[in-house]
Amino acid sequence: LTPEQQELMNDLASSLQKTQQHMNEMNDLYLQATQRFTNVQAQYAQLELEYRNLLEKQLSGQTG
Repeated sequence: LTPEQQELMNDLASSLQKTQQHMNEMNDLYLQATQRFTNVQAQYAQLELEYRNLLEKQLSGQTG
C-alpha cells in the first residue's frame, strides 16, 4: 500500500474501533433501560395487586 492508502486504512480502522466502542456503550445503555423498564413493570403489577386488595377490603367492609 502507498503511504496515503495506509493512512486511509489506519483512519478506517480507527473509525471502526470508535464505532465498536459506541455500539458497546449503546448496548450497555439498552440493557440498563430494559432492566429498569422490567423493574417498573414489576412494581406496577405489585402496586396494582395491592390496590385491588385494598379496594376489595373496603368494598367488603373490612379495615386495616
